[in-house]
Amino acid sequence: MKVKKLLILLFIFFISLLPLKHIKVSNALSIWFPQNKKEYIKFIKFQKDFGNDDVIIVITEKNKDVKIKGIVKTERFRLKNKFIYIFQPVSYPEYEKMSEKIIKEIKEEFGNEALYGGISVIYDALNKETQKNTKIFVLISYFFILIFLSLLIRNFKKIMIVLFLITLNTSLVLSLLSVMGFSINIITSILPTLILIYSLQDIIHIYLRGKRNVIIPCFLTSLTTSIGFFVLLSSPIPAIKELGFFGGVSALIAFLTTFFLLEEGFKTKTVRKFKLITFPKTEYLMFILFIIFLPGFKNLKVDTNTIELLPRNNKIKKDSESIKNILGDYIPLIFSTDTLNMKSSSLIELKKNLKIQKIIQKKGKFYIFFAISPVSAKKLKEKINKIKGILSKYTNKNFEPEGYLPLYVHIIEYVTKTQLFGFLLSALSIFGLFFIFFGIKKGILSIISNLLPIIILFGVMGYLDIKISISTSIIAPILIGMVVDDSIHILYASKKSEDMEKILPSLFWTSLILFFGFFVFVFSSLKTIYYFGILSSLAVISAFIGDGIFLANFLKMRK
Repeated sequence: MKVKKLLILLFIFFISLLPLKHIKVSNALSIWFPQNKKEYIKFIKFQKDFGNDDVIIVITEKNKDVKIKGIVKTERFRLKNKFIYIFQPVSYPEYEKMSEKIIKEIKEEFGNEALYGGISVIYDALNKETQKNTKIFVLISYFFILIFLSLLIRNFKKIMIVLFLITLNTSLVLSLLSVMGFSINIITSILPTLILIYSLQDIIHIYLRGKRNVIIPCFLTSLTTSIGFFVLLSSPIPAIKELGFFGGVSALIAFLTTFFLLEEGFKTKTVRKFKLITFPKTEYLMFILFIIFLPGFKNLKVDTNTIELLPRNNKIKKDSESIKNILGDYIPLIFSTDTLNMKSSSLIELKKNLKIQKIIQKKGKFYIFFAISPVSAKKLKEKINKIKGILSKYTNKNFEPEGYLPLYVHIIEYVTKTQLFGFLLSALSIFGLFFIFFGIKKGILSIISNLLPIIILFGVMGYLDIKISISTSIIAPILIGMVVDDSIHILYASKKSEDMEKILPSLFWTSLILFFGFFVFVFSSLKTIYYFGILSSLAVISAFIGDGIFLANFLKMRK
């Protein structure tokens, strides 16, 4: 790398670092729910008419008067030797801007010994875990990358160039994220690590095979990777849209910086060829693997549970269980109706059957209060339907669930749409490119070989009862864009009549870095990111088997 070019790059790098100090971590309500949907609009209207149903519970031995800006109502009562505080904050959307500060001040008043509960308290705990995890991911990623580069390149100068390039790519994308006013959330917390490992792939291909030999297939792999991300823009969930946009941009930036900055002389000496493992009946072996993993599909379930995202030893998770043991169910579930016209005897019986906490009238509406503990979206939907069914037995009036909890139920619908539509759109777009660049026959062969990692992925999810949730819903679209990388290099080599065994070393090393790159996420304290790491690592291995063995054998047999 020439001195003048290096100085310009160093200047760009240090400029890109400036916005990074302004990046915040936020798992606010608005990143999970599309604000143009009728469900969210209804939620905001309820907040305006009734007030905030997202209460903050504190159980402590301290008896004190607490005045905190942003709290509009405080209830306090004594239960045995404990004091119970129920704080009602200002309504959404103002509460989103103030929640972190309000919760911090409440904790400062009562100390670490108190028990804390509530929806926003859980999200605040998620913010802290996300912040901690993002730093851990990056540190462990650099550790693995250093070991990896030391084993492969064994040249200090070249290793430093590689580290600089992947750090530059990461800094540029995160700076863009900061400048555009976005925050890191539980979904985009994986972005820095993804940028690091994706940036490394093209560098490895250049190092092992030469810049001129790989520029076209590397462009195609960057294009398919970006497509895998960009299709996430079709998701209704804003947090997933953000990952889709910045993930897609990062893949394109990584390609441009790599091929612009790395010189042809970066190539190593001739690498020893990998012997292609051949199977006389390759299609039979693939058929057997399909038969093994396909039955797992019938066990796939869609669900998500916010509190279960937190690690087992998290204080807020423990506090939530302790509050339930003391108070019973404590999170408000509210139904509303325009009129409540029934006999007092029916009302008494209804209260007994449904454990109604209270009924209040406000602005011409009746609000019936129930309480539940933190549950998954699927169980919450079942609970809401059960209550509506019982209410209908006592009156023909229409009862509508109100507030945050019914909004949370819709997350199942959003996750399902992300998984199915994202997967189909990604597959159609990427395999359409295969037909254009490599023809129909080779395109069909690539589809068959790349079905293997997807079938294994969902089969394992079904067998192990790993639910399709917010984070696992992004796996299929992203992995479709990623697992076809090896296919592209193999098909391009076949098109140019290259020796297949010469390109296998670079496929092996890139698959290795992808495997360990995704494996970094198993160190996450958040269960959903942990599953993302395990499943993605499994998909990388399956993709290498599907392409490096099956597809290569198919092409070799059909010469």
